[in-house]
Amino acid sequence: MARAIWTGSLSFGLVNIPIEVHTAVRDHRPHFRLLHAKDRSPINFERVCQKDRKTVAWEDLVKGYEYEKGRFVVLTKEDFETAAIEKTRRIDVLDFVETDAIDDRYFDKPYYLTAKKGGEAAYALLREAMNEAGRIGIAKFVMRETQHLAAIEGIGEALVLYFGCSPSEFVARRPAPLHDDGCGELATPLGQ
Repeated sequence: MARAIWTGSLSFGLVNIPIEVHTAVRDHRPHFRLLHAKDRSPINFERVCQKDRKTVAWEDLVKGYEYEKGRFVVLTKEDFETAAIEKTRRIDVLDFVETDAIDDRYFDKPYYLTAKKGGEAAYALLREAMNEAGRIGIAKFVMRETQHLAAIEGIGEALVLYFGCSPSEFVARRPAPLHDDGCGELATPLGQ
């Protein structure tokens, strides 16, 4: 298995299981670079000020939030430190729910959770208990400065973590118009 992308513990109640997180999906899509057609050399992107069209050095950059079109509030390093989420190196299981209690649209890319040395027995016990009960764990954890919602599911011999999203992240869908086009009889077997 490839190198772990995160290490810490899986925690619920008084139980802490040392684990590693590994990617469960490989991206096999081709990745392209932009090239200069004339000599086929790669293109670099530069940091250019929109106002004076000059290149800006890294040390002259600040982070800002656009609260209104063209209006920004500048945030300092201290602002980010004050607002930073505590990095616990734990995946905290908040609850265990029925497997079908959460819409699949809330789940994202899967990751394998593997037990680190000393955690194998507790890992296996948790996985089997979740499988037998038909439950998944709902958890939160911090990875790369961002707090994530996650679901943990026992699948075969593995615990699989799925990054989750909140209802506020969904784009509102437009309802499909209902009309009678004579196809109703064809659709009836789908509902049976």
